Amino acid sequence: MPRKILVALDGSDHSAKALELAAETARAQSASISIVHVVTDRALSADERRMVEIEHLAAGRADPELGRLLDHRGDAELVVPALMARVRETERIAREAIGRRLLDDARTTLTKLGATIGEMVLEAGDPGARIAATADRLGVDQIVIGARGRGALTGLVLGSVSQKVVHLAHCPCTIVK
Repeated sequence: MPRKILVALDGSDHSAKALELAAETARAQSASISIVHVVTDRALSADERRMVEIEHLAAGRADPELGRLLDHRGDAELVVPALMARVRETERIAREAIGRRLLDDARTTLTKLGATIGEMVLEAGDPGARIAATADRLGVDQIVIGARGRGALTGLVLGSVSQKVVHLAHCPCTIVK
């Protein structure tokens, strides 16, 4: 009987179902639920990209050096690397903000469902490895994860995150469809 459950969230429908199943299990067995979201370098969705573009334009105008390069139509060898570095940094910040939002939303959902909340963890890196490592670090008795997340196409080629978690984890795993 699990006392500590870890739910891996990525914003997909399957991970939302995993959260709901974990909440039911936790309530029935007086367990606590911890949540992990792993920030990756996956491509941003169209909506996420629009948000980043808006942020990027505002940040570009606020950066005097970048602003001068843009205003003077500077040398492409100077402008393009500066712009690309800004875009990469803005995308990283956006991914982290999205992850924090997922954790906040999960906390709200668990509170509404009457579940006991443990730790909320934001990690970065390889999702399968980070989820398994977080489970070990927190000493959880069970991991609950969605069958398919946002990287479903990559999972078909390289092996899904849930399969990697099952392989690496030292505790029982439940995969939710």
